[in-house]
Amino acid sequence: MKNLILSCAVACVAVIGSINQTFAQKSKTRYGIKAGIDLMTLGSATSNGLSINYSGRTGFQGGIYAEEQLSSNIVFSSQLLYTQKGGNVKTTISGIAIEGYTQVNYLDIPVLFGFKLQPDLTFYAGPQVSFLLSQRTSATASMSGVSNTQTDTNTDGLRKTIFGGNLGVGYSLSKNVSLNLNYLFDFQHAAESSSDTGERNSGFALIVGYLF
Repeated sequence: MKNLILSCAVACVAVIGSINQTFAQKSKTRYGIKAGIDLMTLGSATSNGLSINYSGRTGFQGGIYAEEQLSSNIVFSSQLLYTQKGGNVKTTISGIAIEGYTQVNYLDIPVLFGFKLQPDLTFYAGPQVSFLLSQRTSATASMSGVSNTQTDTNTDGLRKTIFGGNLGVGYSLSKNVSLNLNYLFDFQHAAESSSDTGERNSGFALIVGYLF
């Protein structure tokens, strides 16, 4: 098994090296910055027979990226992004009104390949890995006019590395400026020990990019 994995790794390195040599003379890497807003949710979760459904929560996404034109129609994009994820909660459990939110901050690293359907229109797809930076959860429980608010910033029990996917479409407004709409989704639950009904990040991001 170890020999098979090593052989696959060597083969991947050889293929990547071949691609880089093939396009070294034809491609040109450009670097840029991007920033925008996202609308994320943690989906739903069930614990001890109680279900919680998260609604969308608006956050920020921004960072740096690089784009390399591999051919007339194919683009390679690697990105390093700070992304705010999470969700809002407003529900009633056993007569107790609960309202709050969870904001989980990640460092996202998407690796995307883009296909230019038209000179100014590009469709992107690829994997991404997310590294947990911090989280903040706040909830207010109210009953019979009495309320209590609890806040937690502990990251114990949260998955520190999450693998997911990234799909998107980009439109070039000019040679330097682009507008991108991406759908982000995690393959894994946000918590380390979750059932199939545990929280999972997903949502959309509307981003403006500037290539130098």
